[in-house]
Amino acid sequence: MKKTILLSGLIVCLLSGIHQAQGQSAIIKGRIVDSLTQETLPSVNIVEIDRNGRFIGGTVSDLNGNYVFRVSNVNNPIQVSFIGYQKQTIYVRGRTEIDFQLQPESIEMEEVTVVGEKMGHDGLTSVRDRATSVARLELDGMKSVMSTTVEDMLQGR
Repeated sequence: MKKTILLSGLIVCLLSGIHQAQGQSAIIKGRIVDSLTQETLPSVNIVEIDRNGRFIGGTVSDLNGNYVFRVSNVNNPIQVSFIGYQKQTIYVRGRTEIDFQLQPESIEMEEVTVVGEKMGHDGLTSVRDRATSVARLELDGMKSVMSTTVEDMLQGR
């Protein structure tokens, strides 16, 4: 009889421990690098996503590509993203150190057309009736301009 009670108590303790481990938080750390050059990537976004696809929390990598992040639930996935790279989504699954190698991603375009329209009382007013100027700029002409921002590049054109 004592063995049965002792065994039952042990099973209850084990099952409650498993239940608590399913929703526990954890601290993970790691490093994020470019998969081709192995250079570290600063300011990469790392976010935890819940089962409804919402962002729960997040952080960014430091100048050396290192990050430290507390996930609220080890069963939630984390997503790593950076402009110009493919985003990665992985599950923590008990790991405390996770390194990422992000794959570069580029989109090649031939021409971008920007159309300006303004709202009138009757809906959209014709583009020829607008009060702003429009100009067509070729990218070849912009290559020779020494500038640090797009605004400076377009100034006076």
